[in-house]
Amino acid sequence: MTSSDQLRRRAEHVVAGLRSDLDERRIAAIVDDPVDRAVAAFRFDGRGPFDAKRFHHLLAAFVTHVYAHGIVPARRLTSTQASAEAIELLDVGYHGTHEVGYDGALLDALTERGSGIDSVLARLAEIIKLRARHRHRQWAFARHLDPLNWPLRCAVAAVLLESRRAESDSGLAASRPERFADVIPDLLDSELSAEAMLDHLVAAALRTAL
Repeated sequence: MTSSDQLRRRAEHVVAGLRSDLDERRIAAIVDDPVDRAVAAFRFDGRGPFDAKRFHHLLAAFVTHVYAHGIVPARRLTSTQASAEAIELLDVGYHGTHEVGYDGALLDALTERGSGIDSVLARLAEIIKLRARHRHRQWAFARHLDPLNWPLRCAVAAVLLESRRAESDSGLAASRPERFADVIPDLLDSELSAEAMLDHLVAAALRTAL
């Protein structure tokens, strides 16, 4: 086996590892499902009105519980840390009925009768999952790409570019791998997004057929 063949095989192994770690079903199993189970197990007294103080304490309890039981590895937060984390998560990711951020979440919890606090917690759980997914993605790319030297990164880019030959964008597939060695995450994200879209279309077609 020539050195170029060995380089090719190593690149294919790297790509296979990336695709495995970033597979949507795998991410759902190791990121989404534990958070969902933790949320389902969280208990709180939803009776009576929610004022700002009670809302704040509930958010801290919720984040403490989810981080301890739904995040891998588990994070043990103090009440102060959990409060700060909840505020930050809502400030960057919450889009409410009337306002965004923590203030929007508080307003929704206080004004939407019955389901207001449930909606806020559900949205907070989704924000936590999005952040955990981002961390998982960073871990996967660091694990598989950071140890690679330049020739191997170029070989990995070549493998990913070749997978685009079946697509209409033949110009991209024919591009020099060296141009894409530093943007391998973007190449792979493009591939996985196309696969996810195809899976969605197939599922929709199957539901229509039924």
